Amino acid sequence: GRPRRCGWLDLVAVRYAARLCGVTELVLTGLGVLSGVDELKVCVGYQRAGVALSSFPADGAALAEVEPVYETLPGYRQPLDNCRSFADLPAETRAYIELIEAHAGKVGLICVGRRRDQVIAR
Repeated sequence: GRPRRCGWLDLVAVRYAARLCGVTELVLTGLGVLSGVDELKVCVGYQRAGVALSSFPADGAALAEVEPVYETLPGYRQPLDNCRSFADLPAETRAYIELIEAHAGKVGLICVGRRRDQVIAR
């Protein structure tokens, strides 16, 4: 595919948006883009002036002052396009998805390619 610039996933923002919009399950797309990245950082919290925040900041000025708190996971090198079940995914990919679920809610679909048969339902 074409070159991409990927930022780290912000689970605080995902959780906030999911609650705000009434989302009951998440759909993960583009996991193949992360294949080959040595380690994956995931924002699991925010701190402001060294103090941990318990929720997403309500105003933009406060949000501009937060620092992300990252959890780092090992990356994976295996292509995902032939995976057809959660068990088929590399252990590192499963750990990444489980971290997302622990912080943001159930992942109902995992897209591992562009074709219709490259979707894993959970």
